[in-house]
Amino acid sequence: MSKRITIEELQSYLWNSAVLLRTNIDAGAYKQYIFPLLFFKRICDVYDEETALAIEEYGDDAAEFDADEIHTFVVPKGYHWNDVRAVSENVGVAIVEAFRKVENANIDKLQGIFGDGAWTNKNRLPDRLLKDLLEHFSTKTLSIANCPEDELGQGYEYLIKKFADDSGHTAQEFYTNRTVVHLMTEMLKPESGESIYDPTCGSAGMLISAIRDMGLTDELYIKMNSRGKPLTVFEHFKAELEREIRALDEKNGQNTADRIVGKIDKSWTDLLWKYRSSGSSDADDNIIDDEFLRYFKFVCDIICYRNGQSPQGYSSDVFDLLHLYFSADDEKAVANIATLESFFDCWCKIKGYNNPTEFLESFMSYTHARGKIVVDSRYKIDVFEDCLHFYSDKSGRIRQFPLNRIVLLYAITIYLQHQSEVTYSDFVRRIRIVNNLIQNSEDEVSDRQDRNRIPAILQAVDAIVLTGVIDDSIEINFNVTQIQEEKEKIEFLTQNPDCTDEVFELEDHNMLKGQIGIIGLDNLSLGSRFSSLFTCSWDKIDCALMTLGNYGQQERNKWRYQFASKSLQYAWDELFHKSANAGFENTHTILVELLKSKESFDDGILDGIISVFLAQCEKDNLYPWNYYYVKYPVFRPGSYGKMSNDDVVNKPYMFSVMQTKTQWSQNTYMPYLKEADDAHLSRDEMGQYLVYDDVYIVCENNSYGVYRNDDDSLTDTVTISQNEAGIDTEDRIIKLKKYIANMK
Repeated sequence: MSKRITIEELQSYLWNSAVLLRTNIDAGAYKQYIFPLLFFKRICDVYDEETALAIEEYGDDAAEFDADEIHTFVVPKGYHWNDVRAVSENVGVAIVEAFRKVENANIDKLQGIFGDGAWTNKNRLPDRLLKDLLEHFSTKTLSIANCPEDELGQGYEYLIKKFADDSGHTAQEFYTNRTVVHLMTEMLKPESGESIYDPTCGSAGMLISAIRDMGLTDELYIKMNSRGKPLTVFEHFKAELEREIRALDEKNGQNTADRIVGKIDKSWTDLLWKYRSSGSSDADDNIIDDEFLRYFKFVCDIICYRNGQSPQGYSSDVFDLLHLYFSADDEKAVANIATLESFFDCWCKIKGYNNPTEFLESFMSYTHARGKIVVDSRYKIDVFEDCLHFYSDKSGRIRQFPLNRIVLLYAITIYLQHQSEVTYSDFVRRIRIVNNLIQNSEDEVSDRQDRNRIPAILQAVDAIVLTGVIDDSIEINFNVTQIQEEKEKIEFLTQNPDCTDEVFELEDHNMLKGQIGIIGLDNLSLGSRFSSLFTCSWDKIDCALMTLGNYGQQERNKWRYQFASKSLQYAWDELFHKSANAGFENTHTILVELLKSKESFDDGILDGIISVFLAQCEKDNLYPWNYYYVKYPVFRPGSYGKMSNDDVVNKPYMFSVMQTKTQWSQNTYMPYLKEADDAHLSRDEMGQYLVYDDVYIVCENNSYGVYRNDDDSLTDTVTISQNEAGIDTEDRIIKLKKYIANMK
């Protein structure tokens, strides 16, 4: 099992790789071979880590993502580190080929990164030596979890110095000569109480020189680097932010910098101190640097969205963001500083609560509770803490702090900035509306540059939180269906305030998630029955619904249909949340009819409903399509609840069962054939044929066709008896089984 690599282990691991080259490669050329292998190993290990994270989060759905949606860098099949490691001959050729394939697969990011080392020169790099190198690098897993970017960077810098030392060089391109440091200190003439800005600070030599050579106190050093270590990114960031704001102050005749710097060092640090640990064992995790910078990125993205833009495709580096939004050259810099300040300040003092966590837990929950909203159980209730620990982090291209969380956090922050204008009770009602809209606008909450709805969505949130009104003048924001439902609920509850608890409890059911149209405001009394129903087996609920009629919904492509699932809530969500699918009203009618049929439900009651239906069909010798669906489990779709039929009006019996969300596959099958003789069902024909030695059988709407394998000529037809309405008057599966038995 892999584990976190210490700096000492990393340094030893990297240097020992160079030791292997000593007898074959000049020390000055170590970096031509060690660094490319280090980069290749890192890319592959992170690729594996991202794959595992995607599978953990999305399960089988992970396979449907494109590689570049999951991975930071794509590793082509057959050119992974493990593939190269398995090669025993011409290892150098395999390495070069892998490098070329990885570079080409990531041409915009990695072109030329592996250099042009003489990997195929077997005199310098025999197969045995390269195999030893590969095996040495394989002793550790260089994943993000095991070796974070900053630590790998330290290892890289360590190697640079070691390579220079080992080759007899001074490494002055990386380490400033101490005489030069002393000269620069003399030229600066710093005084106690001043700050030295050193953008290329490594070991803080200039700061040490200022203290030692100029006879100054520790005040200068402590101000810039209190831990006796090289300046952190955050320390550098603070210095750069202060410089930019002071330049802006000078331009505008203001004194903002002292106030902002003072808040960073005091009230904002106090705010973040509680959240300084993200759970890692790293000693540096006991500071608020990363938390501050992640929240800073969040605020910058909000500024970007408010400007009507998308941060997608642009740098997320904190220094780039700093210069973009807070430079004196930006005409909106003063307003942006005010935004930054307000987005931090509002969390520092929350009326009635000691800290953000306590406040957030007062109105958010994972289950229904009076006075609270139900939030996605995949995430922490403390959305503020989540932002501090995960904002801008990604697994491949998958956000660890997704857009729906950004919108939710924004809504809460807007309230905190206006606590004097919006009562807490009004806020809790309004944040419920926002939460309902977020949960039911998965496709709409997008910030792609060609489909950026977030600016309009944030405007809509402003209106809801501050006024309680859904602003119709704001176009193209949340899902239009959910917007309409929220308007109807606002009007309904205004007229029927006594129904508030019933509406909210129904909204909070995990099968509905804020959208209750599948039951309707006129059927609120059925809410408890709905809750009772969904304590039962999903498979039995599915069958009970089907006894009342075909409740399935036709998708926009006209050939794919959505049904329920015995295992995956995705299918039920698709049915119960109104979309572009046709048939939602029919599903609503059938569901309400089922709910009205009993006071409460359990598996036994559902079994009774199913048994009565099947017995009646068999008594009447009428076998509609839904009879087969209820009678034979093979008819009920897989996890995603998808079935296919390109002409359901004229061919009601021609549904094929799919096992994926969108496409036919080898696992697709015609259920009548599979139930009759699974052993001879042809996967090569996507489960649409029963194949025997001489013939194959296909299913038609009112018959089975028997064809010769050699020339596809029709040899027999097994006709299914039907009435004038086109409904089977005999069980076609039983008939096919008898035919196959006689044929054999």
